Amino acid sequence: MQRPSFPADFHEDLVSLTDVVIDSSESLCISVRSFFRDIKTVRDNAHKVSFYEKESDKLTSNLQRKIFESSLALDQKMHLRYFVEKIDQIADQAEDIADELQIYSIKRLI
Repeated sequence: MQRPSFPADFHEDLVSLTDVVIDSSESLCISVRSFFRDIKTVRDNAHKVSFYEKESDKLTSNLQRKIFESSLALDQKMHLRYFVEKIDQIADQAEDIADELQIYSIKRLI
């Protein structure tokens, strides 16, 4: 089991990234619920997922830049980058699901 140790310098950025990823996932849940309750609102909620995913990408890039500009050993940098990417992939998957949900909602309206 891997247990990354993020230095305190990165905690604030990591919390910000995690919060945005959580917001993306929560928006996806709302979008899925609206698919069954009010299909016309799926699009609006899916746009929120896309917005949070873009924010997640920005925060990920900034955090990775900070990690590689730090004085940590290269193996530690690679290890931290791996975990940051895994957190960001959650938002990427949420966006992919939201895109598919929009397609299904259009098909359902036809």
